[in-house]
Amino acid sequence: ADCDKIRVISIANLLGEAIKRIATGESISSLFN
Repeated sequence: ADCDKIRVISIANLLGEAIKRIATGESISSLFN
């Protein structure tokens, strides 16, 4: 269960970062390299 929790948190962080970059007009492709 802890592993799933950690994975969900890291996905949420990645999504939050992507949204922030979209909002500021930065490239998000660097996140997924």
